[in-house]
This record gives sequence, C-alpha cells and structure tokens, in this order.
Amino acid sequence: MIDAELAAYGAGLDERPQIVVLNKVDLGASPSFSLRDERIVQVVALSCATGEGVDELKRALFRLCPPRPEPVEGDELAAQGLVDFLVYRPRSRRRQPFRIYRTDRGFRVVGEVPDDEELAEALAQAGARSDSLVEIAGRKEKL
Repeated sequence: MIDAELAAYGAGLDERPQIVVLNKVDLGASPSFSLRDERIVQVVALSCATGEGVDELKRALFRLCPPRPEPVEGDELAAQGLVDFLVYRPRSRRRQPFRIYRTDRGFRVVGEVPDDEELAEALAQAGARSDSLVEIAGRKEKL
C-alpha cells in the first residue's frame, strides 16, 4: 500500500532506497520480517516507548543521506558568505511604557500614553472595538 502511494506521488519515490521500521519491540517477541525487495536496505526494530533501536535508526538514516556537495568555484552563495540555515528568534518582549486594562465598562490605559496610531493598534490587539469606552489619564472617551 505504501509503495502504491509513493508511485502515485511520482518523482521516482517508489524507486528510492527504503528502511523498514518495526515499532513496539518492547511488547514482546522479537519481530521477524522477510521481504525480498532490492529497495529495502535495512530493517530496524525499535521501541518508541523505551528508545531501544532509535540510535540504530538514526545511523541507518544518515548512511542513506547523500554526501554534502563540494562548493563550486564561482558559486555566488559561497562568495557572499551566506549561511546554510537561518536562525529565527522571537522578538524581545520589551515592556511597553503603558498598560491596557479591561474594565467592566471598557478599557483603561495606564502609564505613558503613546501616540494615537500606536494606542489604536494596542487597543485593537486588546480587543477594543470602535464603540468601546476608553479611559486615558482619568478622562473617558469613545474610540
């Protein structure tokens, strides 16, 4: 069934080398698997619950990886010194000089009040609507 799916996907996936993974070996008898197929390069028995066989599976997968290509002279990416991968980090959560609190009648802004555009965006993120009552520095106004 898996071979049929791979063939239906195309791109020669049904002809690629395969590793058969037999899971749940921690539950009892040692599994036996015999299938004569030149694509199957290894059969690995493992247990996801105990971790048995995971290292063997990792080694088998790395053996199937193609070697890293050598850089070609004149390669633009290598010449630019671009990295092989990107690292994404979350933005810093710098404290705003103001806070928005939800009240029983609307919202209250406390602290250093930002400009109108930043305040409108912060209130929208807090859930304020155009008809919400907003208290800023003791005065109440509609959005």
